[in-house]
Amino acid sequence: MLAVPGLDDDGVLPSEQRLQWYHNAEPVAEAGVSLASVQQDFDDEVVFRSLRHLADRARANRAAEEPQPFLMVSSFIHPHDPCEPPREHWDRFADVAIPPPAHTRSRPPTRTASGCG
Repeated sequence: MLAVPGLDDDGVLPSEQRLQWYHNAEPVAEAGVSLASVQQDFDDEVVFRSLRHLADRARANRAAEEPQPFLMVSSFIHPHDPCEPPREHWDRFADVAIPPPAHTRSRPPTRTASGCG
């Protein structure tokens, strides 16, 4: 692995040098049930607007003499920090033993050279 000044062997900045937004495992360890979250509300709006666009597009294609192909990308942000699923999803895994990921290193080798990722 390429050594980058200031980063440890796993390509990570020391904790005192990390920016506030730097992701770590704290949101996973502090996960819990949520009735609603900004991420869920955002994704609900993405679904609503995507379905509305598809319906509008279908009507436009039916009305056109030459239906036009299109590409639609709907971007969702959930699950995302913080990990706050609805009760129904939280309870699905309450009694399930989920093994930790198998890595040969302390961190997966997908980190960027800057330590963000």
